[in-house]
Amino acid sequence: MKRYLIEAAALRHFQHLIESKFMSGEDPSGARDRRSRSFAGLINETHKRMAVQARVGYYKTMKLKAYVVRVTGKTIHSIGEVIEGKVVPKQKMPDAAYVVTEEMNGSCYLYRYSNTGEFAGDTWHETLEEAKRQARFEYVIGDSDWFNEGE
Repeated sequence: MKRYLIEAAALRHFQHLIESKFMSGEDPSGARDRRSRSFAGLINETHKRMAVQARVGYYKTMKLKAYVVRVTGKTIHSIGEVIEGKVVPKQKMPDAAYVVTEEMNGSCYLYRYSNTGEFAGDTWHETLEEAKRQARFEYVIGDSDWFNEGE
C-alpha cells in the first residue's frame, strides 16, 4: 500500500490559512486578486522566500543535493487540507528530479524539486541520516550520490 506523505512543513505553515484566512477569503499575502492564487502557489512562494533567507544567512544551514536515480513509487506527495480533523490529500505534487537536504536547528528537511525546479514537496527528519534513508526509500539515492549543493 502506498504511503501518502502530506507535506509537513507546508501544512504547518498553512494550517492557519486553511482554517481561517484562506477559507474566509481574507488575503494573508496582501495580493488583491485572492481568488486567482492557488494553495500550491502560496506554498511555492513561501518556499522561495525561505530559500532566499537561507542564501543571505538568515538560517544557519548545511545543504546536500542528489539527483533522483529512480522513483520507486512507494510514496505519493500531495498538498492536503484538514477536514473535520483529518488530513485529506487534494493535489499531487510534481515528480521529483532532485532532492536537497537542509540541516536546521538540529533536525533536517528533505526538499524535493521537479526537473523544472518547481517545489515538489518536503519532509522533516530528526537527523540527516534519516533524511538520506527516506531519499533512498523513495528515489534509490545512495550515499555516493550526495554532493554539497554549491559544487
